[in-house]
Amino acid sequence: MNSQVVPPGHDDATVSNPAISELNSGPFDSGSLAIFVIGFVTLAAELWLGRSLSLLVGADATGIALTVGAFLIGNAAGSWWASRGVSGPFVWSLAALISFVLAGIWIEVLLPNWIVGWSNLQIRSVSVLPVALPAFTLGGLPVVWFGTGFLNKRETRRRVGSWIGLLDIGSALGALSMPLILLPYLGNTGSAFVLFLCLLISVSLARSTTKTAERSPLKRVPQSGPSIGRILICAVVGIISLSLQMTHVRLLGEMLGTSLAVLGVATASGLLGAAWAAWRSIRVIETGDGRKAIVVAIGVWLMAQSLSALLIALAPVSLVRLLMHLGADPGWMATWLKYLAVSLVVLPPSLASGFILPILISGWCSDSRSLRRQSGPLNGSWLIGGALGAWSCGLWILPIFGSGRVLLTLGLLTALMFVWGGLAQLYSRRVSLRFLFCLIFSGTCSLVAINRWEPALLGAGVYHWHRGDLASGDALSGWRHRQVTYVGEGALAKVSIEVTPDHNASYLRVGGRIEGSVPINPALPSLADLPTEIMLGLLPTVEGSGKGSLLVIGLGGGTTATAAVQAWQGNVTILEVEAEVAKALASDAGAAAFPDEHECLFPENDSGPEIIFEDARSFLARSELLWDAVICQPSEPWLPWSAPLFTGEFYQLVRDRLSKDGVAVHWLQLYRIGPMEFAAILREFVTVFPSARAYHPPGTGEVILVGGKDATLEERENSFWKSRVQGVWSRMNGVRFPGRLIDDRGLKRWLISEKGRSTRDLRSRLEYQLPLMGDRGEDRSSEILRGLEDAARSVQ
Repeated sequence: MNSQVVPPGHDDATVSNPAISELNSGPFDSGSLAIFVIGFVTLAAELWLGRSLSLLVGADATGIALTVGAFLIGNAAGSWWASRGVSGPFVWSLAALISFVLAGIWIEVLLPNWIVGWSNLQIRSVSVLPVALPAFTLGGLPVVWFGTGFLNKRETRRRVGSWIGLLDIGSALGALSMPLILLPYLGNTGSAFVLFLCLLISVSLARSTTKTAERSPLKRVPQSGPSIGRILICAVVGIISLSLQMTHVRLLGEMLGTSLAVLGVATASGLLGAAWAAWRSIRVIETGDGRKAIVVAIGVWLMAQSLSALLIALAPVSLVRLLMHLGADPGWMATWLKYLAVSLVVLPPSLASGFILPILISGWCSDSRSLRRQSGPLNGSWLIGGALGAWSCGLWILPIFGSGRVLLTLGLLTALMFVWGGLAQLYSRRVSLRFLFCLIFSGTCSLVAINRWEPALLGAGVYHWHRGDLASGDALSGWRHRQVTYVGEGALAKVSIEVTPDHNASYLRVGGRIEGSVPINPALPSLADLPTEIMLGLLPTVEGSGKGSLLVIGLGGGTTATAAVQAWQGNVTILEVEAEVAKALASDAGAAAFPDEHECLFPENDSGPEIIFEDARSFLARSELLWDAVICQPSEPWLPWSAPLFTGEFYQLVRDRLSKDGVAVHWLQLYRIGPMEFAAILREFVTVFPSARAYHPPGTGEVILVGGKDATLEERENSFWKSRVQGVWSRMNGVRFPGRLIDDRGLKRWLISEKGRSTRDLRSRLEYQLPLMGDRGEDRSSEILRGLEDAARSVQ
């Protein structure tokens, strides 16, 4: 809509026109409510669109960075365009509503059916475009709302502080409600409908405001945009802010568990801190000029960054000690402690950086017209910087230099900004002392953080440690006895190799989670996952044809892939989302800890199996290849990038990529899921593979599901006694290869006894409710296994 300004010489005049006063009636006017709704929709839509699109472009680092970057670039373009004042809130709100619906139809309905046969580059270049469309309109909406009504200089500054604060509060609510409330309880479709209703509210508010503003008789006065210097400051602040956010979330996920709930709490904490700073910026501006306020804000930001780095360095040891006092059954306290730790790390930098953008906008604005002209380019520059930070940090800087060096570099960049701007302000002893205090405080915190920084401990997955060991106080000392022989920074998380003589096991960890393990001395008892991993590699030969083309999803510690290569006659292809896993196994540390796997997968003559670094769901969605067997050994079902691999949509993808007599083998961990989730996953599997059956690896709380061609008992026994299979199983030192735990009739009987648990919104339950179950320390694997055994006996 067309904005109005006061005639020259009346900057401090009060508004006499009732129609215009209605636009500026305080914190609860229509504009304030619209800004709050826009903030909520923006963050919630970003999570919803990114989650949906990850199934197509992949949940690896490149896919995530492209999705986030496309959204930020779209937001930035919308902000810049809206500053021109061509259209008002109603047109932009209506465009946001239409674009969101179109993007949802494209991502959920059209694109999945069209991408078969596309290359990975084609998918990633085309699929992110729909994300930029609603992002463009949502990015322009706050800017056009800022330009509504009649404002004098004081009211302009009040609007900047209060409305940016409301925008951040709404965004924080969106970041929290999407993973914790909407998706878990309403599912994908229900969440999209809530966002649609919120956009309808935005359209209604914009329509009523447009009718009011049309009665204003005041003339428009052309205004200039912000200076190049302020635009560059916003861009640099955006780069640092998003890089900090990505690094903090990554480190927190490795310590506290990678889930969208942790991401939501981290995002919400940052936005709440920025909201408080935006509200306080009004008073900061009134007590001094904009240039001095910016320098002060950057100085406080520098201290906050160093404090956060110190808190991260101290977090693992502090968390272990707090969990020790909570006992072996901490209940929900462990969950709240996790979220408190997230907030303590994220809040300090956001409280400080939240001052910068409002000051850069309001310090140079005197009316609504100038506010729109200033806020569009400045907010757009901040978002473009954020996109550059997300791309460079996620795809290049973090994997190469590591989290600690990234935090140190970002701190030094902030310090340079502070010194450059602060040197001109050293005109009094009071200012000089504050300047030196800031540098001394930041330097001290940074030095202590560097001294306490332990990459191996930060990536050791404290949240996964045994509750009994934590309660007894033996957890940290036990970890100190481990030999960490390799630590590498991957695109998604740290990858480490640990040799633990007390467990007689070598572990490969990704982001703190154990993804593979083998015994150090095969002749002695071990806590390694060898039975499950070897069975996974052998079952395609025992249950299937044993020859042709075999696809292994997930490299892990390499044991499954090694068993498959040694037993299978034909081509073996491995899909792995994290390239650093292969680097770890191929290293000297990998050769020492996983000798059989290293020799088989990375032979000196380069004759090992093909390893493709790509997200499995995206690969199968576009691939036209057919496989004689598919092994899937995903991470736990409660992780964001693994949950889609336990759904009916994924099982149907596997079924479509199997040859006529092909078999699918799927690993399913039971120790952190309940009967309801297991029944839902099983029903999805049985629906796609009616002849499904299950195995129970000896001594574990896990099952292996098998679907596809149903081999007879005689065929299975003949396959097992082949020399190739026997040679692989000999690693188990006399342990008998188990027969089927239960066949298709027994599985269907068990599902009936469980009252056919609904599969509705299964992915949402896996992603959002299971992590909370894990925090309560529940393990119901024995109960599930007993139920399966009873069902198997009842049909004999």
